[in-house]
Amino acid sequence: MPHRKLTHIRIIAFTLLTALSYQSQAQSTDQHTDQHFQALLQNNKILKQGEKQFAMHCAGCHKKDLSGAVGFNLKDGEWVHGGKPSQILASLQNGFDKAGMPGFARILSQSDQEAIVAYILSKREGFESLTYKIYQLESDEDKYYGQNDLIASGKLNKNIADFELPEIKHYAIEFSGDFHVPQTEKTYLFAEHVNGLNLTLENNGKPVESEGWKGIVKWPLKSGKQHLKITYIAGKEGAWLRNIGFYVVNKDMSIKLFPVSTKALAESKKSTYDIKALAGYVVQQKKIIKLPPYSMAIGAPQQVNYAFNTRSCAVNGLWHGDMLNIGPNIGGRGKDGSIPLGDWLYHYPQQLMPTLTKEQTCSFIKYRINDNAPEFTFKVNDLTLSLTTDFSHKNQARFVYSVLDNPSNLTQISFVLPSAKGLSLSSQQGKVQQQTLTVDIASIKNFSIQMAWTGAKQ
Repeated sequence: MPHRKLTHIRIIAFTLLTALSYQSQAQSTDQHTDQHFQALLQNNKILKQGEKQFAMHCAGCHKKDLSGAVGFNLKDGEWVHGGKPSQILASLQNGFDKAGMPGFARILSQSDQEAIVAYILSKREGFESLTYKIYQLESDEDKYYGQNDLIASGKLNKNIADFELPEIKHYAIEFSGDFHVPQTEKTYLFAEHVNGLNLTLENNGKPVESEGWKGIVKWPLKSGKQHLKITYIAGKEGAWLRNIGFYVVNKDMSIKLFPVSTKALAESKKSTYDIKALAGYVVQQKKIIKLPPYSMAIGAPQQVNYAFNTRSCAVNGLWHGDMLNIGPNIGGRGKDGSIPLGDWLYHYPQQLMPTLTKEQTCSFIKYRINDNAPEFTFKVNDLTLSLTTDFSHKNQARFVYSVLDNPSNLTQISFVLPSAKGLSLSSQQGKVQQQTLTVDIASIKNFSIQMAWTGAKQ
């Protein structure tokens, strides 16, 4: 009996040692991977390669500037599946089938995978591995504290500084972590309505001198990655002043680049960031209310806007007036929908959509600016089409299609037409019947669909 018990203990000990060995090896591998990516971040050729591959394979869901559309924001500090280089690489390789993201392990070369991850890392913004410490003070006048005064500490998983954490009146709070800002422009840490507050900033362990006037304070930041510690010592100020809104801003403070604290994040969700097509066409790939995922918004100087969907090849929205308020999209990390500023003429499920067969596939190829207007190229099954627009006549939109390749020698194509009050549709090259347009593409390679309106559909 004692022999059996000893054998059992040995088995448990061996199992634990084996598990610890595997864990140690995995941690060592992850550390090596992370160090490898730090070297790649210094290689401009790799970053250019990553930018190109990201635009081809990732921008459709995460947007070209990584701010998030259908997929998550890839610039800020909130990483659902892990933000270390090794974790980002694993996410890219394995994908998330339930969320519609394929794994790229067998699609892209190892070099392209690593280049994409390096490019993503080069665009990061805000804190990484942010921690906080709260110290107990004796009174409003107490400005000194040490390790013995520490009453709470921890990690902030969303990497946003929360100044409402303390539940006591007299305290000091520190936020510390690696911090990322753009490498291409001069930036500042910025706070408003902080006149008289005891705020300090350390960068890589050294105090940073602030500039302040009329309740505004800013601290210069270094480019790229650095380590910041923000310290706030509470005094006699009221609770509403203690919840501080920190942003990173550009050199002349005209643009708030991204929020750093919870108050700033909440403010950015409520803020208005209007996008208007004043001097030329504007293309935005954002999540938009009343439109399905993968819709690209196009604004014209004539104050006519439409949405082209890269998954259905349909024009699934048309509105006149100004283009978009993207403030909710920015504040919501790409999850909240941007708001069209004008009046809807129609929106999804109404749409202008080419149809060939009941079970058809749409393959988006590219868009480019042609003759100062966006031109979309796509395939419906194996029929290649292009789409551009003409808004030169008031209260009219002309959608111009061209057949670029027809390997199956199809003789006709049909379009489902949108139905909306005050909207009329016509085509000189096709036949309209019961909200369907049919065009003879055996003889007609270029055709257009006109939409005219007298009022707006809300």
